[in-house]
Amino acid sequence: MTQLQERPVHVMPSDDDRPAQAIASPALANIDASHWRREYVRTPVPPPRGTNRMTRTFRAHPQLVKTVLSTVTVTAAVGLLVGAALTFLPGHPWAAADSSNGTSASAVVAGDRPAGVAISADARQVYVAASGSSKLLVLKADDLSLIQSVPVPGLHPSAIAVDAAHHTAFLVDSHSRRVAAVDLTSGTVAAEFKTGDAPAAVAVDPVRQRLYVANSADKTVWAYDISTGRRVGTLKTSGKPTSLALNTTTKRLYVLAGGKISSFHSSSLKAAGKARSAAGGSTITVDSGNRYLYLAGPGTLKRWELSSGQSSSMAITGNPAAISASTPAATAFVAVPDEDRLTRVAIR
Repeated sequence: MTQLQERPVHVMPSDDDRPAQAIASPALANIDASHWRREYVRTPVPPPRGTNRMTRTFRAHPQLVKTVLSTVTVTAAVGLLVGAALTFLPGHPWAAADSSNGTSASAVVAGDRPAGVAISADARQVYVAASGSSKLLVLKADDLSLIQSVPVPGLHPSAIAVDAAHHTAFLVDSHSRRVAAVDLTSGTVAAEFKTGDAPAAVAVDPVRQRLYVANSADKTVWAYDISTGRRVGTLKTSGKPTSLALNTTTKRLYVLAGGKISSFHSSSLKAAGKARSAAGGSTITVDSGNRYLYLAGPGTLKRWELSSGQSSSMAITGNPAAISASTPAATAFVAVPDEDRLTRVAIR
């Protein structure tokens, strides 16, 4: 680094047209001041302690600093804009993780065939319907370790819905055409609901105490009053209903049937809104925060933001029979019975 220093210089007049020579004057007292001029010369200045070569370069070239900062700022802004735009592009994957890289539950063993899964409202517990071993498994959501294993003799549960507030799990048994209400405290069957032909899915409204069952062969959805056990409504579907999802905030019941997802008012069972295409999907769910509708199928997981309708997707592995999700916890649980596998997947 250099700086400008001023020193007096005595200029000797020249007799010809050549430029005058500048001679440094060690003794100034005897020199005529009319022959003086100011001259600035560059002299090296030692750098301050604690500065490196890059720091000295930036101090010597302030314009370089401005250029670098401007480039970094513009690059960062462009990156943020592109990232935000991609997040809301239809079909854009919102997470890099899939079930092949997720955490699988060691509590689910060969022969369990997990066919149904549900997550608690606080996203701390996961409930699994093990159709192969006739069990209800309760797992910790964070590490998928076993909390409780409840045998349900005589049942082959193929779907599950949980009312955590009333400590009750509802298990669908398509073989015996019934839904069993299992008390999670005692592990016993507290009540049973007779269903139509080939019940395939179940949903529960803990606030209104309503139970919804999809009867696949009958192409119907039945609604029950849980407190009395009586059937209080019937919904006719255009195709065979295979999965149900309930938004308890907007009171919307979503039905997967005939390759599309239709929505209905959960109280009157009348149509509400336009249907969505469910091509390639096999199971649906609404997350515990009632923000997104999820559709899972072989190799893919898709979601719609319920407020805006924006959709996005990500890749998963296997052929899922059921899915349950918690958007606040950024986690989904996928049940793959063909592989005896329950997997926790990141859904950032």
